[in-house]
This record gives sequence, structure tokens and C-alpha cells, in this order.
Amino acid sequence: MSRTTRQGDVAETAFLARATKEGFRVCSPYGIGCRYDSILDNGLTRFLIQVKSTRQLKRRDVYIVHSDRVLGSRFSPRVPYAESEVDFIVAYVIPEDTWYIIPIQALRGRRTMYLYSRDHKRRHMGVWEAFREKWDLFEQHQTPDVVKLMERIAAERAEGKALRGPRKRKEGLAIP
Repeated sequence: MSRTTRQGDVAETAFLARATKEGFRVCSPYGIGCRYDSILDNGLTRFLIQVKSTRQLKRRDVYIVHSDRVLGSRFSPRVPYAESEVDFIVAYVIPEDTWYIIPIQALRGRRTMYLYSRDHKRRHMGVWEAFREKWDLFEQHQTPDVVKLMERIAAERAEGKALRGPRKRKEGLAIP
């Protein structure tokens, strides 16, 4: 068994434990070849989840996560996941025990994500920080409106607001 396969198994098991702790029902598909690793049930909706993990530092305090898949055999080209294949990419930063809950629409075809560590001085500026530990995205009856979410993040950046820590839901919005 390769190191990456073992790391993936550890991440999937950690996701199963954490999602269960958060109050969701989780199951894994039987067999190989599924585009998703888990099915998360919030009582209203079931979401297809692809779990990704990293230990790899790209540079000081920045982790790299590959959010794509191999098309066919091991030496085939890598392609991004389609919206029809999964609902969320869940990225696990193993050294920090930190989760990013990212709707597939937010990736917009990206194949690589750069995630800041807790200690990074510009962490609040990271595009993915709005999704850090956002387990409440699974509490909705459908996949969140990612376009509105990304527009809000861009507007806050333009105003110079920092995206620090978990955000509370605002009145009238179904997304954080």
C-alpha cells in the first residue's frame, strides 16, 4: 500500500469520525471506482463528498492540496471534478487537524488549492479561509449558492475586512 493511499484512508476515516461528531450520518460506497469517498446525510439532503488531504508544505506555512483526479490509469492526465460527480471537496490539513468544507462550485475548475496555516501572517486573505471548519454548510437543504458566497467574500476583501474565524449566519441568508 502506497503512502498516499494510507494518507487518504486516514483522512477518510478522520472525516467519518468528525462528521459523525458534528451530528451527521455518513456512509462510504462499497467497491472502487466511485468519484466520491463518502455520502453525508443531514436528515434532509445527501451530499457526495470527496475527501482530500495534505501534509505537504509548498512554502513556509502554506499547504498544497490537489483537488483533481486522475482520468483513467495512474499515468493519465489529471482533471478537475465535475459538479455532477461530487457536491463538496473536503480538504484535511493533517498536521493542523483542520478541515476546509468547499462546495465544488467554488473550485471553478481549479486543480490545486493553497491553504494557509494557523500561523501564517496573511491567513485572513486566503481565498479558502471562508471555508475553514464550515461544517454548517452541510446543514442546508441544498448545496449553498456559491456565487453569492464568493461575491460576498470579494466585497469584504475590497472593503478591507479580514475573514477571521468562523462567521455567524446573517439574517436572510442561508449561507455564512
